[in-house]
Amino acid sequence: MLSNEEHPGLFTFMVGMIVLVMAGVGLSLVVDKRLKASTAAVATQNETGEDNRELDELNSIYSDRSVGLLNAESSQRTGAQTLRNLSAQVQTLRERQAQLEKTRDQLRSSSATLEEKFSLYRADYRRKTWAAAAGQKVGTLTVRDGREYHDVTITRVTEVGLEIRHEHGIARIQTPDLDQEMQDHFQWNDAERLDHLKKEIESEHSIEEDAETLKTSAGGSTVTGHVKKKNPDQDMEKLMLSRRNVSAWRLKVIQLSSEKIEASSHDASYGNQSSVPGSLETWSAKDARLGNELIRARTALAIAKSDLGQLAPGDPLLKDPAQN
Repeated sequence: MLSNEEHPGLFTFMVGMIVLVMAGVGLSLVVDKRLKASTAAVATQNETGEDNRELDELNSIYSDRSVGLLNAESSQRTGAQTLRNLSAQVQTLRERQAQLEKTRDQLRSSSATLEEKFSLYRADYRRKTWAAAAGQKVGTLTVRDGREYHDVTITRVTEVGLEIRHEHGIARIQTPDLDQEMQDHFQWNDAERLDHLKKEIESEHSIEEDAETLKTSAGGSTVTGHVKKKNPDQDMEKLMLSRRNVSAWRLKVIQLSSEKIEASSHDASYGNQSSVPGSLETWSAKDARLGNELIRARTALAIAKSDLGQLAPGDPLLKDPAQN
């Protein structure tokens, strides 16, 4: 073994080396710890920075959500108030609707009452006015197509128009042929006129059928188109023929009157040079022809009524069908 006395320098060197090694190890440990501490500090700082950024983002989201929530609450309050206002308006409108419906029902009731009163007043007015007109002399009566009736006396007013006597016989003038002043005075209604004419035609057909039945039952049975009389009754036969004659001429007068009204209307609308469709005759010529035919038919009807009146003064055909 070596001793300090023998090799003092070597021993010192070895001690020094040991000290240096130990110092190096200690220094490396210190450096390593500092490096680790520094790395940890950097990592911590980075994490802290990330956390701060995340926290800032969360704060920003929180702020946005808070503002949105406040706005939503404000909108909700506004919407709730609007809803309350609308509900109040709806209630007001419902009350107004109920009031209007009540007023409407009252007006309908009043209107129905007024219409009923007016209908009664009109019926009474027409009855009195029509009755008062019977026997009234009007002198010359001019109708809308230009025809004139002279020495006119009103014999009766009906739903169809006027029945008159004039210097050439009798006539029935329908309301469209009369001026507006006279139509207003007698309160005629065209729908009533047409309905009355329809009933007249239906009545004429019914009367003809009744006459045929009476004739068959009173005079005999029909065989191959000939009447074989079992108990001849000349008076009944004459009465039935007279009734049929009156019915036929009355129906003819109604038909001619309607055709003449149509011809007069077309003549006024299209002019006297316009032709009737399917014919060479103009509306003006047809109107004039129908006027002449109507005069002849009314004269024949008057004669037929006169004959019937001699046989049966109270016969229903001598009256207006609506009064039968």
